[in-house]
Amino acid sequence: MELEQIKIIRSYRINSGSTLNPKWSDWAVDISAPVSNPVGVANVIAQFNEAIAEAKYFNAQYRLQVGIIEDGGRVVEVDGEAVLLAA
Repeated sequence: MELEQIKIIRSYRINSGSTLNPKWSDWAVDISAPVSNPVGVANVIAQFNEAIAEAKYFNAQYRLQVGIIEDGGRVVEVDGEAVLLAA
């Protein structure tokens, strides 16, 4: 596994239902940056924080993950040890 493959990833999902009867969409990758790019990582985290602040006004949830984005947008999370070994 190469370090460039490992990314910090912001994903989101939308509730098309109501608070009492939620109908959440599947998680979708929104933005990402290689963990080897400090500016990109900072940008993803800043955008995540902005989204969280705005999410209270929308039926949306956001999450941050560290992992590899496979074909089809599926995220495979990696642990901190794997990131260190790849570095």
